[in-house]
Amino acid sequence: MNTDDTSTTGGRLRAARKACGLTQAALAKRMGITTPMVSFVETGVSKFSASRCSQAAEILSVSLDWLIRGVGRGPDSQDFLDAPRVGIVGSLPRQVEDRQAG
Repeated sequence: MNTDDTSTTGGRLRAARKACGLTQAALAKRMGITTPMVSFVETGVSKFSASRCSQAAEILSVSLDWLIRGVGRGPDSQDFLDAPRVGIVGSLPRQVEDRQAG
């Protein structure tokens, strides 16, 4: 599979992950799954369940529709660039507050 191909769900997952600056390991950790599972989905060996697709879309700030079908907000759209990074930046203040309180 061409790693830059966004014609598949796995290719779109990889593109969105890279656009967010996440490694496969970092995405896997945020999703509570193994790094090989992310790799398997990106290469088309395996597929995410609907709930995992939804989780990945939220973490990567893309629309679920784009992740599954390639329609909607993806990493090349302007609203992606303007969208808050729920899975990346959104968790930082809480982590900082937890460290300061501890």
